Amino acid sequence: MDICNTSEIKAAALRRLTDAGQAKRIAAIYAGVTLGLSALVTILGLVLEAMMSGATGLGGMGRRTILSSVQSMLPWVVGLITMCVELGYQAAMLRVARGQYASPQTLRLGFDRFWVLLRCILLEGVILFAIAFGGIYIATMLFMLTPFSGRVMEVLSPVLENVTLLSPEMVLDEALYDQLMQAMIPAFVMCAIVVAAAAIPVLYRLRMARFVIIDKPGIGALAALRESRKRMKGNCLRLAKLDISLWPYYIGCVFASLLCYG
Repeated sequence: MDICNTSEIKAAALRRLTDAGQAKRIAAIYAGVTLGLSALVTILGLVLEAMMSGATGLGGMGRRTILSSVQSMLPWVVGLITMCVELGYQAAMLRVARGQYASPQTLRLGFDRFWVLLRCILLEGVILFAIAFGGIYIATMLFMLTPFSGRVMEVLSPVLENVTLLSPEMVLDEALYDQLMQAMIPAFVMCAIVVAAAAIPVLYRLRMARFVIIDKPGIGALAALRESRKRMKGNCLRLAKLDISLWPYYIGCVFASLLCYG
């Protein structure tokens, strides 16, 4: 099937979902697990907050420290569980797309391949961090060569006059800080453009890594990223076109995230 024909892909996906009897059940279980974990974190956070409020005085200091540590760890634990369930859901929907049998047991796949999935995500994070760091550095250098940097120096010049070797700290009052942020807007825009231009192609090349992990049980994280790059060679623009055609879905995801966390 040609990925450029987005309407045909959507029609085929609808037929697969209609024919797959377990697809709705799997989607409902996945949604229930995700919402349940979010609700559980919220409830446990409130309970721990109440317990910390009740542990007063020096005698409760150790208890407050333990409860605070547990409260800080909760989002990480839930994130790892959600990561595994999401991979299982992707595996189930991949089976549905291929016309294969899929059952709710497929949602456990992420737990079976937890370590390779975690290493893959960490490697992706390292790659994106390096790209972001390099993009910000390049954008900063470009910003310094533009006339916009002159406005920043005008704002900072009164403060820099008072900086000496004995007192190297710069003190910015609220008004001066607001002026500095306004002067730095072009720098922020340049950083966003440069980082996006460098990161988006890389993200598309790594897009198939999780599907490689699903298809090849014995593959390593680095090998999965390499295989993803091979599979996406010549297909990045086609997949971008498909993503653009699904803009209502992505807007719905953003709205749901704002509603839950905003």
